[in-house]
Amino acid sequence: MIQAQKAEAPFIKLVNGTKEQNNVTAARQFIVGSTCKTCTLTINGEAVKVYNSGGFAYELKLPLGDTAYEIKATASDNKSLVKKIGYNYKLPKPAEPVKALDIESVETFPEGNLVLQAGDKISFKVKALPGADVSIFNKIPLYEMQVAPGNTMPGIYRGEYIVKATA
Repeated sequence: MIQAQKAEAPFIKLVNGTKEQNNVTAARQFIVGSTCKTCTLTINGEAVKVYNSGGFAYELKLPLGDTAYEIKATASDNKSLVKKIGYNYKLPKPAEPVKALDIESVETFPEGNLVLQAGDKISFKVKALPGADVSIFNKIPLYEMQVAPGNTMPGIYRGEYIVKATA
């Protein structure tokens, strides 16, 4: 007895580019998701590789403004499913000084979740209200960098801390 294998129903599950309308500030974006393992997939009519797992990834190079994308999954029995998403690409706003008594960002060097030992140096860079007193651990001052050709943003504070042995 010969049995025909039933075709998988097409589906589209997105893990990146999940909203119907995606507002972004970078031209390079990715549509990432999954579909049925035996489906073919197109985005705006262009074939997209579907891996054995059903996963796919498609790189976008967005122009400024609104762009629409039609994602179409087609099963082996020619049944298809269409999902439409849009992107609105705007250039990021230029950086501005902090205008309230606030810390906008803190960076540490080296970065990451690290194991440190006595003698290791941690450098700090903080963006905060210009002209403020900024310190770490309530006693180690950070110094505001002068506005100059290499540093055009007021309110940037830098400093270092040497890790001490604890009992």
